[in-house]
Parts: sequence; C-alpha cells; structure tokens
Amino acid sequence: MDSAVWGLLGTVVGALSSIATTWLTALSMSKREQDKLREDRFERARAFQRQTLIELQDAIHDAMRLASRAFIEDDKAARAGKEWGRNMLSGEVDEGLRVAQRRVPPVSRPARSAIAQLDAPLVGPFVHGIGDVQVPLRT
Repeated sequence: MDSAVWGLLGTVVGALSSIATTWLTALSMSKREQDKLREDRFERARAFQRQTLIELQDAIHDAMRLASRAFIEDDKAARAGKEWGRNMLSGEVDEGLRVAQRRVPPVSRPARSAIAQLDAPLVGPFVHGIGDVQVPLRT
C-alpha cells in the first residue's frame, strides 16, 4: 500500500482514539459530579434531619417540663382538698403547655400505642394515656 493510505489510516485511528479518550474522560467526570451532587444532597438531608431532631428534642423537653409543672400544681390542689385535674393552672404553665403542644407534631394512633407500651414498665401501676389512647399498665 501506498504511504498516503497508511498515513490516512493512522490519522483516522488517532482521531478515533482521541475521541474515545475524550468521551471516557467526560463520562468519568460526569460520574464524579453526580457522586458529588449525591453526597451534597445526602449531607443537606442529614443536616436537616439533625436540626429537626434537635428542635423536636427541645420541644418535647419543654412539653415534658411543663406537664410536670402542671402535675405538681394539680397535686398541690388535690392536697389542698380540691378535685384532681379540675383546678386552674397558672397562666405561665397553661400558656406554656399550649405553645409546647403546638410545637410537638401530632403522633399517629399506632405510634401512640407503641409509645404507651414502651413507657409501661417505667411508669408503674398507674393508667397512662397518650392522647385518646388509655393503656392499663402491668404491675
């Protein structure tokens, strides 16, 4: 064969290998960018979850603290001869409970039952209710 044909064939092979190399490089870079975007999205989701859980923890802590204060006020009133649970709470506790209940998201009925069952051994021989679910506890 003529040297011109070999030169043309070499040029075509070189061009094809250059195109293939460029395509593989672009594919690799695209995959790396997608991985980075996936990692960034995952990290943003984790940060959001972390912040939401911290806020929920604070809200539950406030609700528990205020529920304890309401219990103490009811206990004092019952010891003073008033009917349990029928006395007026102080303004601070009443308003705090209202705000705390709005900050804590509602829990589904199956979740309330599960929480009540988990809480049962910790509370003792009392009847413990969460929302409208009453669960008799084991003694």
